[in-house]
Formats: sequence, C-alpha cells, structure tokens
Amino acid sequence: MKTPVKITEASSIALHACLWLARDPDHYHTTREICAALSCSHAHVAKVMQDLARARVIQSQRGPTGGIRLAARPDQTTLRTVYEAVEGVIAQNDACLLPLSVCPGKSCILGRALAQLHTQFAHLLATTTLADIANQTKQEHT
Repeated sequence: MKTPVKITEASSIALHACLWLARDPDHYHTTREICAALSCSHAHVAKVMQDLARARVIQSQRGPTGGIRLAARPDQTTLRTVYEAVEGVIAQNDACLLPLSVCPGKSCILGRALAQLHTQFAHLLATTTLADIANQTKQEHT
C-alpha cells in the first residue's frame, strides 16, 4: 500500500533546523543551539543532522568554533532537498490507500484525490527554497 507524502518527526526537525540555519547561513551553530531553538531531543537532532550531512545539505566543522551550517545558500536549497535527505526520494503516488485487490487505484476517486495532493505537495517542496520561507517569516514579523 502506497501512502501520501508524510511529515515524520525527523523530516519536521530537518525542515525546521534548516530553516533556522537559513537565518544565519554564514556561521556555524551547535546542535545544542538547534535543540534549544526547536525544543527537540539532542539525540534525535543529532541523527537528523547526520542524514543531512550525508546528503550534503549541511556541512559540519569540528573544534571550538565549529558546528553546523547550510552547505549551500538558502536560495539554492529547496524544501524537497531537505525532506528527501531524511525520508528518501518522493515516489509518485497514483493509487488508493487500499490494495488493488480491493480498489482499482487510478479509477478510484480517493486514489485520484490522494495522487493530486501528493503531486501538489511534492511540487511545493521542489519549488520552495529555504530563503522563500525565511523571507516570508521575516516579513510577517515586521
């Protein structure tokens, strides 16, 4: 059974952490700072940061002035890049949530609706950058 795009705790942490890092992209920040800002478990944030580093979304530096920062400028990093670093590649969803033995999939009204929502969500992630969100947030607070 295929499922629509989902936001897990890990992908939520990844998206929020990268958005937080986008506010100050030139400086390194510790995972403790990120944990404090997001009110998240250090262990969970550390695991998510490993996934993001492996996918080269963030870069890390050791030492007293080290920490984590975005690997690319916020206007060059899409939400989809961040999401897929943690969740894997977003696959096309074109079937109902029920197995084909119960529901014919593409001819199912729910299946079509879910596929459309899935496509819209994947498109939103692909066309929205960290800078887009950071700029929008900045405007809302001014």
